[in-house]
Amino acid sequence: MKIIPQNHQGEFKPLETDNVLQEIEVKPDDAETYKYCGNTRYDLGDNQGAIPNYSQIITINPQDADAYYNRGNCYYQLGEQQNAMADFQRTTDISREQRKLKEHKNAQQKMFDLEIEASLNILNF
Repeated sequence: MKIIPQNHQGEFKPLETDNVLQEIEVKPDDAETYKYCGNTRYDLGDNQGAIPNYSQIITINPQDADAYYNRGNCYYQLGEQQNAMADFQRTTDISREQRKLKEHKNAQQKMFDLEIEASLNILNF
């Protein structure tokens, strides 16, 4: 995430929206800018708005496990369990290939949670 100094005391603030949009126009293949935008939207509760940013990261780098995981979280929050499950599965595949144990474990836990939720819905609990 790109940040700019706010004051001499070491506090930082995020780039302004206009600056981020200018960066996207100048560097449309900069995954870090899309990550910043997606994470900001997600943090603000705009899951629907974050999804295109994470999707753009995946277009730029299809092996970005974090982008799949983050987009999966957005889908999960929106109640789109199938899309969430697909993204968490892709996260587990990539993180296993890249030997990222923590990311692999987190995505597997999300998949497990979705499976339990689906089972409980079937049983009307």
